[in-house]
Amino acid sequence: MPYRTDRNVPAEGSAGLTRREHQKTRTEARLRNALGPPLRRGGPRQSWKRALQEILWTHNDRHATKPKSVSFKTQSERAAGLFRCFRDLHALGYKIRNPYCLGGRHVRALVQDWTSPEPRARRRTLSPSMVQTELSHLRTLAGWIGKPGLVLPAESYVADPALVTRRSAATEDRSWPAHGVDPQSTIEEITAHDPWIGAQLRLARAFGLRIKEAVMIQPRLAERPAGDGPARSAPMDGYLAVKRGTKGGRLRLVPIDSSAKRDALDAAKALVRSDSAFLADPARTLVQNLNRLTNVMKKFGVTQETLGVTPHGLRHEYAGDRYEALAGVPPPVRGGAATDRASDATARLQVAEDLGHARRQISSAYLGSPRSARPHERASGPDPTEEPGA
Repeated sequence: MPYRTDRNVPAEGSAGLTRREHQKTRTEARLRNALGPPLRRGGPRQSWKRALQEILWTHNDRHATKPKSVSFKTQSERAAGLFRCFRDLHALGYKIRNPYCLGGRHVRALVQDWTSPEPRARRRTLSPSMVQTELSHLRTLAGWIGKPGLVLPAESYVADPALVTRRSAATEDRSWPAHGVDPQSTIEEITAHDPWIGAQLRLARAFGLRIKEAVMIQPRLAERPAGDGPARSAPMDGYLAVKRGTKGGRLRLVPIDSSAKRDALDAAKALVRSDSAFLADPARTLVQNLNRLTNVMKKFGVTQETLGVTPHGLRHEYAGDRYEALAGVPPPVRGGAATDRASDATARLQVAEDLGHARRQISSAYLGSPRSARPHERASGPDPTEEPGA
């Protein structure tokens, strides 16, 4: 069944299918084949798995609250989360056959089990962030089945709100140097073993890229002249345009304003064979390249269990170094001294933009809370530069 690359415009003579619709149709067909034919009314009771999957077929490609579609990654995570929740309910003794029967007592039982030191279900005690994520999945399902107010705030289900309070500000530096790992020598060792992964890590460190962004970038096409971006006071050698692999497909322009950035980009450009080539082994698919990177990281001990760091720590290093260059002091998470609020806010906004975030307060996940660097100001009231929800 033919389709156009443009997911929103049907191809002429292609039965009106867009790319997204075509992929959704194929996925649904595979799932229906795996689950078997639907059960008829009056026959045996329908499996809860089948019923939940039919709800997902109907609603899962849409945003929970906004009139727009969501990515396939979001659909996959949402579906996996809902199936986990219902498996937990069955492990707790609630044999729900129909997801439409989900009630408040079921949600309460789940949260209390997730936050218990000795959960009765098959999963371990969940972190506050994971509890909030699972409740978000259930809240979305409640809207689909006509029970929009079913899932209450997480604090309503526990006696201690700390069990479900998600902390958005970093309390420790997650960069490689902070854990005694030398990025330069480690990346050189990895480069000798696999030049592609070495180039990806080097680019991620220089520009603060996510690993998927580094794998999917087209280094020769990504370089843009300085005139293509916003005017900046600091001297620049152009921009790196990052879009593929970003969250939501949002384009961002990261300035090439240091020799380390220029060297990392030139090394990546020299490794690829053509202007349109990605910074990944052309003999492998995207999934295979990502899996290869994971395996190489394990081989060199770049894991949370072995060295206490992950490739994402290179992004934390970039954020901290970038803040220090802009504000003149290390970030709070590195024990930086107090600085004036205007400089702090300006630096945080620039760091957030370089990392591909639209909100300034997201930078706290990398830099720490602004208040942690100014304990003497806490008694004077809240920080007026902070946005709600930071």
